[in-house]
Amino acid sequence: MIFTNNDASVKVLVDSFMYAEEDITLERALNAPPCPDDVQYRIGILHAYANPGNAGSMFGHRTLGYHEFAESDYDLILWGHDHSREKTITDGNTTHIRLGSLSRASLAEDEVR
Repeated sequence: MIFTNNDASVKVLVDSFMYAEEDITLERALNAPPCPDDVQYRIGILHAYANPGNAGSMFGHRTLGYHEFAESDYDLILWGHDHSREKTITDGNTTHIRLGSLSRASLAEDEVR
């Protein structure tokens, strides 16, 4: 979906990906159709486990590493699924935001504090 401001001078493409196994989510995001030339910003909304750096593991599930998107054309990725918070990090071309759960509590101790 492309959002524009009132005079159409700024266009933002937002790609969202429903929950799937992390490898499937990675493939879908990195193989999304190219961003149109007249779009200034591309945002990805991913429902997946993720962490700074390279791929890892959480509760026995593969996590996507922010570094896997370093050369992508996403300017910003908003992460969901994992309820823990992580500071905003830019890795390569992409800034990653993982705020944790905004609507319900996690089982993680960091949500209790």
